[in-house]
Amino acid sequence: MISVARVQMSSGDIDLGSYKENVIKMFSVIHKSVEMMSYRYQEEFKRFNYVTPTSYLELIKMYRKVLNQKR
Repeated sequence: MISVARVQMSSGDIDLGSYKENVIKMFSVIHKSVEMMSYRYQEEFKRFNYVTPTSYLELIKMYRKVLNQKR
């Protein structure tokens, strides 16, 4: 997951400076925490929330979009 985020964040339009590695690690932490909460959601409410590789890529894409808008 770290290498996927590193590739996705390597394009020239995003400059995070010294924060880049921390932001990349953050993506993995967020995705894993959503997986854990989805499991809890399923156990408690008997409903499914699927966390897929595509949702991980969408997380990175949305971060890039919001960052560009804020800048």
